[in-house]
Amino acid sequence: MPMLANPAEKYAGYVPCNLPDRQWPSRVTKKAPVWLSTDLRDGNQALVRPMTIEQKSLLFKNLVHCGFKELEVAFPSASDTEFEFTRKLVEENLIPDDVWIQVMAPARSEHIKKTFEAIKGAKHVIIQLYTNTSSLYHEVILQCSKADILRMTVDHTHVVRSLADEYSALYGTTFRLCYGIEGFSQSDLDFVIDVSTQLKNAWESHGPSEYPVIFNLPSTVECAPANHFADQVEYFCRNMPNRDQIIVGVHAHNDRGTAVSATELALLAGADRVDGCLFGNGERTGNVDIVTLGLNLYSQGISPNLDFSDLKELIDVARQCTDIPIHPRQPYAGELVFTAFSGAHQDGIRKGFRAMAERHARLEGTGQPKLWTMPYLPVDPTDFGLSYQAVRVNGQSGKGGIAHLVEKSLHLDLPRDIQIAFYKTVQDICDAEAKELTADEIASIFRRTYHFHQDNSADVSSDTALLRAFNITDTDVCEGILSINGECRTISADVDDLRSAIISVINEATGFSLEVQKQEFQVLSTGMIATYICIRDGVRGDSPQGWWGVGSARDATESMVRSVVSAVNCTFDDHKRLDGLSK
Repeated sequence: MPMLANPAEKYAGYVPCNLPDRQWPSRVTKKAPVWLSTDLRDGNQALVRPMTIEQKSLLFKNLVHCGFKELEVAFPSASDTEFEFTRKLVEENLIPDDVWIQVMAPARSEHIKKTFEAIKGAKHVIIQLYTNTSSLYHEVILQCSKADILRMTVDHTHVVRSLADEYSALYGTTFRLCYGIEGFSQSDLDFVIDVSTQLKNAWESHGPSEYPVIFNLPSTVECAPANHFADQVEYFCRNMPNRDQIIVGVHAHNDRGTAVSATELALLAGADRVDGCLFGNGERTGNVDIVTLGLNLYSQGISPNLDFSDLKELIDVARQCTDIPIHPRQPYAGELVFTAFSGAHQDGIRKGFRAMAERHARLEGTGQPKLWTMPYLPVDPTDFGLSYQAVRVNGQSGKGGIAHLVEKSLHLDLPRDIQIAFYKTVQDICDAEAKELTADEIASIFRRTYHFHQDNSADVSSDTALLRAFNITDTDVCEGILSINGECRTISADVDDLRSAIISVINEATGFSLEVQKQEFQVLSTGMIATYICIRDGVRGDSPQGWWGVGSARDATESMVRSVVSAVNCTFDDHKRLDGLSK
């Protein structure tokens, strides 16, 4: 069946919330919310193969390590595995004293009692009671009225509070109530407020409670834009009596792909607490991604109060427990996130690193913060235990990215002209082989192209020429031997004349008319000195741009000699069929 020309014949748009004086658009988030990980409950029930007790235990341990203080661990009345896992946590004393476990129960007496049996002996427990307040749900599925929903909610709140008081007296457990308003985003908000108010009154009618009731507002099905969800949350917060005596949480689903933005706007609208899963696991298109949401805060200078310092390990654990891979473009966690293939991006990253290093050097000792400001990289991946692999090269890459990889691998800051020359060499290889090149392959191509060597020996080897026994005497006289096409030539010259002497000997031996066009020196971070030199053949003129050579050594003169030999070898490569020169 094809898509409809007029989808309004089948689908109704959302009805905007009547909130003309909404406040959330002008607010700014300044602190992290209270986090609840629901990986072990909501995330688990969404898996093709639900986690075993061993997998749930491993994930629980890692969630605690990340710093979660509230974890929804199970739906104990749903299955034996859920019940047994909850008992394992309690009986083996696996729950830290500062961590609250949350367990879920529908508003049905037998489920509530089973849930309490599962948490017997735990120190800190949040009981999440839930009912669905949407008219679609109670009219179609439950076939009951709003009055029935209200009565059922209040009655079972009394059941929960009575059991909480009993278990508190018997086992010393501290209880909190979380009311999950399933279908909140599709409900009549005034009815939601009425049910919530009466539930709070029922809970408090048994006596004072040390902790406020948590009201969990989910977009059980995300069916409107993120701004509409924020309006709904603000409406609830502004109209719920005694707002300062409750905690408002949100539980966004991702049906429209906007769970993260909906949650961020809901925090502006007044929410205090966020339910979600690592990397967005959950029913249908998933729950809100807590890693993305937390690191969004982090990127704005706000501590999420969660530790994602070893994100790769967390990815591995999550994948091991859920059997769900991380998309390579997943925010922050994807393997391609901190990578650039585009030439413009690559060049921006390379220049950004340099500019930031210079800026930070100027700030040294001033007491001013050394802020991270980088093109295309909003955060420093090393904060999360990841490496840049910042530039990878394929047919779409640019000279800046290739130069960046050479700089990282070989510590050479290539001048622009040699960047252009080497870029063409790499692009020809990428196009011919139709593949991505790694940093090691780029470095290998560079060494081969420019006959480049970084050892500290006095010999510079190549396929065509060989400089041996190069010495600078106490009288500043340089002596050395060139092997040209298998024939040795001796060189002896003052330091200032050495380059000309080498070129002269080569011209005499080959019949070339080589001359130097450009030469640049550079002190490397390794303490070595690099020389970049460009020569051209004045007779043949085969390459009007000339041939570049690169040399590196501890001594500036030796570095220069190496660069000349490198450039000449590149010339030989282009003329290998001329004058009997062998490759």
